[in-house]
Formats: sequence, C-alpha cells, structure tokens
Amino acid sequence: MLKFAHFVIDDKFIPDSIKCFDGAKLTCNSYYYIKENNAELQFLDSNKVKVISKQVAADILSNTSIDVVCLHSLYSLPFDLICMINKNIKVIWYAWGFDLYSNPAPTGPLLDIGEKIMPITKSLHPSEKWKTKLLKKSKEVIKKTLGLSSDITSDKVFSALNRIDYFSGVFENEFDMLSESQPLFRAKKVIQNYIHPEEFKLEDIDMPIKLTGHNILLGNSATYHINHVDIMYQIKDYVDVTAKIITPLSYQIVPAYVEQVIKEGKHLFGDNFVPLKGYLPFDEYTKIMNSCDSLILGQKQQAATCNCLTAMWNGLKLFLPKDSMNYQYYSQLGFVVFSIEKDFSKKPMLSKDDIMHNRILIEKLYSYRAWVRDLQNTIELLETDIVEKNNNTYE
Repeated sequence: MLKFAHFVIDDKFIPDSIKCFDGAKLTCNSYYYIKENNAELQFLDSNKVKVISKQVAADILSNTSIDVVCLHSLYSLPFDLICMINKNIKVIWYAWGFDLYSNPAPTGPLLDIGEKIMPITKSLHPSEKWKTKLLKKSKEVIKKTLGLSSDITSDKVFSALNRIDYFSGVFENEFDMLSESQPLFRAKKVIQNYIHPEEFKLEDIDMPIKLTGHNILLGNSATYHINHVDIMYQIKDYVDVTAKIITPLSYQIVPAYVEQVIKEGKHLFGDNFVPLKGYLPFDEYTKIMNSCDSLILGQKQQAATCNCLTAMWNGLKLFLPKDSMNYQYYSQLGFVVFSIEKDFSKKPMLSKDDIMHNRILIEKLYSYRAWVRDLQNTIELLETDIVEKNNNTYE
C-alpha cells in the first residue's frame, strides 16, 4: 500500500477529503498542516491533521519511506520546500482555483483567461488602486491561511511547478490549459475531485425534489470575481416581486466591496435582498438553497463546483455567464444549464427528466463511488511509474 503524505490548508473542504482518503482504505495516509504563527485552526481537526513547523516538514519531505506527497493546493507547502522534496517521492498537486486564477505571485495567475471583472463591478473602484489593494489583501490571506511567509519569487514558482509529477484540476481541461501556458509544467494528468462523501449516491438518484420556494441564490462568497452588481442589473427586470435574492458574502477580502454589493442590492430589490455575511454549515446552507429555484454565479473562471453540483442535484436551475468556464465545461459534459444573458429573461423550466439527467451525470462523475474509481486509477499509474523508475535505476 502506497504511503501518502498530504499537505493541506485550513479550509472547509479538507475534512471531507480526509474522510474520502481514509474511507477508501487504498493508501496509507498522513496529514500535515504547516503553521508558523499562533492562529487557531478554523476547519482542521488537530486529531486528524498534525500541525507542524516548516523545519519538521522539511524533515518529512526528505524521508524516503514516503511514496507520494499530495499538495492540496499549490500553497499547502512553501515553494522552496516543494523544490526540496526527495527525488524518489512522487508529487501530486490537487489544484483548487485560487492557486490557478488568483495567484498573487510575481508571475501573475498561472492560468490567465483574460478579463474576469464585468464593467459595473470594475467601476466600483479606481482600477489601479483597487488592483494594488486586492493584491496586498490576497497576499495577506495566503499568509494568514497558511501561517507562512508569502515571500514568493518567480524562480520559486517555476521551480515548484517543474517538480510536480501529477496534476488534478477541478476541470479536466485545466491540465491542457496549464500544459499549453507553462513550459516548465511536465506533470501527468490524474482526476481526483473534492467531494462530500455522503452526497450524490446512486441510491439517492430517485429521491424527491425538496425545493420549498422560488427565491434566487446569487453567488457563493464575497469575491469580486462573482460580479454581483453586474448580475443584479442583468436580472432586475425579470425577478418575481415576491422572490428573495439571497446572497452569501463570506470570505470577505475587501469589506468595502461587500458594503457596495449590499447597498446596490437593497437599492434594486429592497427588503427582498438578503445578504448572508457569515460562513454557514453545509446542512444550513442546503436548507437555504432548497428555498430557491435558481442559483446564479457570475464568475468567468472555474469556481464554486460544489455549489453548482449540489444545486443541480437538488433541482435548481443553474445560470452562468455564457462565456464563462463553468458554462462551457458543464455544457460540454452534457449538463442542463442556462446562460444568464440569453435564458434568464425567458424564465425557463427545469423538467423532472432534466433533473434526473443531471443527477445521473453527477453520480457518474462526482459521487464517492466515482471518487474511489479515480483514486484506483491514480494508484495504478503511480505504481507503474514507480516500478518503471526502479527498473531504470537498476539497469
């Protein structure tokens, strides 16, 4: 059984990832979180995850008894430590989104998909001043989240990128995008999604639709990439007067942006605009989601995958910008999704057959059963490569 050393960040998705790996019983797993400050853990369980220093991490990474190092985001390890990982250890990078599209390193984003901010959202702040402030805040968030120094140079980024042996993106096509845009990226593709192990079960495909209202869920956090205000102006003339616009605004990087979103929301929708500033547990969030019949996300880049899948499984209509990665990817996979620009004004219906179609696809691609299958495929590839490398060593 291969020994996996997982390096994680303090994020809400990590506990479920631990459940998935441990529950599969296909690998021998250990979990580490590097912390050099006194910040309290927010999502991680110290009984499951060992909190260690950078020096201890360096010692672990030189240990040849480890077969595989798993990076849960590129920022789960300092870049200089990634480059120091023992050459006999395989390295898997499970990419998220911020480590691809919002990278605050001198290199800029590793994947540049062009302009991500819509005109009204962009006009809310003087562009250069806003960019400088956001860049500073992004670095502060990285430092706070990881408890590490955020002193990052281009050389460190590219050297770390070159050390990655296997890459799993949230979307499969992110591997091709990274291969085309980063010459030093030499990894092989694997598939391993972040999922909730209790969701999307085969036996639940026929479960009744539990929607209790016709409210609208707008966005999934306070990030400006959601383009909240632009989306509100696009939909304002077509929203039922009794529908609430429920808007999660957690993960606040720039509080002033949140205030402006709330101000515009109240101006356009009055008391029907309902901002949610705090982080909500999964069950509570699902209950709020089920009071809606639509989820609208305005990101141009890959984002909010779990929100998208849960919404489609629960029978919500998913509205996305037509030129967004989300819309293009889900459409290519065959999901029934809608564009904000062309479809929202038409008030399309989502039939029971459409919901069933989406559920079948979700179970096939994103269930725990599918997750275990993907891990088995990764292990087979790892074992083949390790044997081949050992054979070449002895020749």
